[in-house]
Amino acid sequence: MIGEILTEREQCILGTIIREYMIMALPEGSRMLSKKSGLDLSPASIRNIVSDLEERGYVEQPHTSAGRIPTDKGYRYYVDNLIELSELTGEEKENIDSQFDMKAGSFEALAGVTSKVLSSLSHQLGLVLSPRVHNGVFGRLSVIEMAEMRLMLVLTIESGLVNSIMVEVETQFTQRELQAAVEFINQRLCGRKLSDIESSLAETMRTDDKDKIGVIRLFVDNYENLSDFPVDKIIHMSGTQNILGQPEFEKKEDLEAIIELMENKEMLVHLLDKRKLKEGVYVTIGGENDDGHFNSYSIVSSRYQIGDVTGALGIIGPKRMVYPKLIPVVAYAAQTLSKKY
Repeated sequence: MIGEILTEREQCILGTIIREYMIMALPEGSRMLSKKSGLDLSPASIRNIVSDLEERGYVEQPHTSAGRIPTDKGYRYYVDNLIELSELTGEEKENIDSQFDMKAGSFEALAGVTSKVLSSLSHQLGLVLSPRVHNGVFGRLSVIEMAEMRLMLVLTIESGLVNSIMVEVETQFTQRELQAAVEFINQRLCGRKLSDIESSLAETMRTDDKDKIGVIRLFVDNYENLSDFPVDKIIHMSGTQNILGQPEFEKKEDLEAIIELMENKEMLVHLLDKRKLKEGVYVTIGGENDDGHFNSYSIVSSRYQIGDVTGALGIIGPKRMVYPKLIPVVAYAAQTLSKKY
């Protein structure tokens, strides 16, 4: 809740401006506001209220002779004081649950379908940030012989993320040697945090067993690359066409800016990584976003919990996004993802 409280008439006018702008993306004039607000006031009285709201920074006039549109301050007042959250229907919940059930395998698949659910229900950009790997717990290592002198090392952490790398070997190992070494590695490392493993890895893997040394040395030498999960496995994004079709991006420069933003996955990872520390659904609007690249957008996010690690998911879109609908969508997606894996 913000400190300043508007009168009932001011709240009604501001709410009407915002709700209409969410739908039409067009400025509202006083004559239309007098019809849509439900207030028994003349257009002149409406103009006075709108002028007061403009002076106090809740609405602005995009150009001369136009009506008014909400400012960041106006949206913030709406979200904090005026919003009436919608409830997801039973059918919508069942639809979400069924899509999660269809992808109940790897976490990567589940995160991908979650981003698609968010984008389809919001008609915006849906994002899911996987739990950060350095906080994850070593699940198991698998070694697969791909060719005579090539092996695939596959690392699975307990949150379900999987990473693999291909390595060339100078000596061919027997299946018995591979299996014995993998069992040794898994026994030593299973259940330990990845962040704790690297500093003592060589000592932990020390052995005099000649049948295991070669494979273990291969694992130790490649551990840094194996535990460095690529950004494509960490951030899952869906709904590019949804956001590109918004009226806000009709101008070429605005379109190029949002495309560049979506292609910068490292920036998106950084954005969501900070938000996973927030309780509940967290909404930032325009200039409230720390990174100036996001000043034209609103972000609705929530953290989710899988075991002892947390990730974040959310929706990015224009500031006029339909908050009453999207806040419950994000909350339910986070709750369901936490339960399903």
